[in-house]
Amino acid sequence: MKALIIDGIAFAEKMSQAGMDENQARALASELSSQLRDNVVDELVTKEYLRTELSAALSRLEAKLVLLFFGANAVMGAAIVLANKFL
Repeated sequence: MKALIIDGIAFAEKMSQAGMDENQARALASELSSQLRDNVVDELVTKEYLRTELSAALSRLEAKLVLLFFGANAVMGAAIVLANKFL
């Protein structure tokens, strides 16, 4: 997985150039980096992981649909046999 990197020094410099106090800009850059690391990076997944999980979920869904299809056909077949028997 690619790392999420923020250049805190460059960020703080840009904030300072935009008029923010330098100490505030550094504190903001530090806190932003910390929050992203703690709350966002852990939730990121790779495309390969996502593909694997989606493929597995699709396989499970296909299996359930096959069972449903054959189950419905079996019920219909039994209903036809019973209907023919009693008619």
